[in-house]
Amino acid sequence: MNVKNYEMNKPSEFCQLLYFENYKKTIYAVLTPTQIDLMNIIIYKIRENLIRNKSTIDYDEISIPVELSLEEIALPLNKYGGKNYESLLDQLNSLRKLDIAINVLRKNKEMEMTLTSFIHELTISKHKTNVKKKVVVHVSTKVLSFFMDIKKLFTKFYLAIQFSMVSKYSKLLYELLKDYEGVKHKTVEFELLIGLLNASGNSRVSTFSYFNNDVLKTAITEINEKSDIIVSYEPIKEKLEGQRKQVTKIKFNIEKQSEERLKELGLIQPTIDSLPFYNKAKKKLDTLVKGGYKVVDEDMWVQTDIKKNEEKYDCETRLDTWIKETPQEVKNEIFLNLARSLEDCEDVSVYIKDYLICGISTNELFTKSAKETIELMNKVVNDYLYDVEEE
Repeated sequence: MNVKNYEMNKPSEFCQLLYFENYKKTIYAVLTPTQIDLMNIIIYKIRENLIRNKSTIDYDEISIPVELSLEEIALPLNKYGGKNYESLLDQLNSLRKLDIAINVLRKNKEMEMTLTSFIHELTISKHKTNVKKKVVVHVSTKVLSFFMDIKKLFTKFYLAIQFSMVSKYSKLLYELLKDYEGVKHKTVEFELLIGLLNASGNSRVSTFSYFNNDVLKTAITEINEKSDIIVSYEPIKEKLEGQRKQVTKIKFNIEKQSEERLKELGLIQPTIDSLPFYNKAKKKLDTLVKGGYKVVDEDMWVQTDIKKNEEKYDCETRLDTWIKETPQEVKNEIFLNLARSLEDCEDVSVYIKDYLICGISTNELFTKSAKETIELMNKVVNDYLYDVEEE
């Protein structure tokens, strides 16, 4: 399983959702597993685009339009290899009619509950082939605020883990329990759990024995087999007035999978500071922050910056290494030869300043990038080495 990408930082209150066709009439929506995945990948992509483009959210607007290609939405889901996106479009359209109730477990003590919709409007571009089609998703600014401004009470998980699960019950329960991994236990009222797992469309599940067999056992088994947590549960029976004892709550026990098991699943990931060129991206970010730039998600910003500037950082690192490890007398000789090889160079020698070749007395720049500097340096170094060997 490749879970290297698509790391989701999801606020706790948004891991506690009830889905409605009409929440005023308490009519629950019946979701498909793909719809659950789509909501997460759309939010992930929107958040990624906002961070990459250094955009901000105008909270005076009801919703924000974001253009996404069908291909970039479908790729992480790994379900549309044939490029047949008609089904994907249908699923996206159905989300437009979805109402959601947020924070139903009240983990965020500062608010009671938020009622809103996920997608306010969906625009589909006109193109002959679905591969080229794009959609403009108008997402509620209220929903986006949970993802962009959250500073505490959030859970971190890899979307690829959730995407690998087949059952929608597994997907929803995993997300919910992952949020309580740190405290290791969570007790949920039975009736509320039915709604949280989007199981209310099945009339049998109101009886615990059926819910246990049809929903819970399947979800727990899949979570334990495919995810980074291992879960067990205990039904809690209480005697209600005038009735015999019955299951009213379910207590979940959540543990992190063993390191050996995580390695088997491919779920042990390098930390952000172990990524190649992390120090360069982090230094750039620190400079921006000191200048007043506000970063929403530092880790995602660093990852995105490294991805965009990988070649540049590689060239800069190679130059850093060369400057550090090359004896000064060799560097002096190469800089002399380099000055002679440059057209219109009036300097006897040159040096490297901010990864660019610079005249030692005129301060004239002879390259525009670290890559160009390396290309010129390589030629002169190779010629220099050849001359040394001849002598």
